Amino acid sequence: MTASTFDLTGLAAIVSGAGRGLGRAMAKALAAAGAKVACGARSMPEVEETVAAIVAAGGQGFAVHLDATKPAECRAMVERVVASAGHLDIAVVDHGIGFATPAEETTEEQFRRMVEVNLTGCFNVAQAAGRQMIKQKGGSIILISSTGSLVGFNGLAAYGASKAGSTSSAASSRSSGGRTTSASTASIPATPPTTCAAPRRDTPRRKSRTRCGA
Repeated sequence: MTASTFDLTGLAAIVSGAGRGLGRAMAKALAAAGAKVACGARSMPEVEETVAAIVAAGGQGFAVHLDATKPAECRAMVERVVASAGHLDIAVVDHGIGFATPAEETTEEQFRRMVEVNLTGCFNVAQAAGRQMIKQKGGSIILISSTGSLVGFNGLAAYGASKAGSTSSAASSRSSGGRTTSASTASIPATPPTTCAAPRRDTPRRKSRTRCGA
């Protein structure tokens, strides 16, 4: 990828979950392509490391504390970008949590928290970004989903449900009001390690398939 084929000079972006893993990598890539990037995450030390890497490479970025389950913080992140750049062109919604637990052992609190962060939090960020993009009549929102939203995996009932909701939300919001929304079903990153990434060895492997489309 070169600047001549992927040039984002003059554009402004936000990335949720930018403190580590895919979120950090995408924030750095957007900045390397010329965008000014607001990096949001709950852990300020981690997101500040991302920004430091961006600045060291000659890019533009700044850190924002973001708890995506709080709509006010999502709106504040968008407002800060607009105050700095005058517009918001790209929103990458990457934050999330995950754990591997059989459905029959998943507690109500575990399921509720998974949906709150991975689905409701995703919607909160996308909605805040979308409202700004409707005002300016343009922009792109990318929701990072998972193959777990399409295919059943052992122990990922709660995680898969939350990501499936995110994927469906993107499809239902697509091309509304001058913005484009899409969902990418990405595999679980190798770094940093997550409890979802390691298969449980104390339970039999169960396979399930979900047919998508006709």
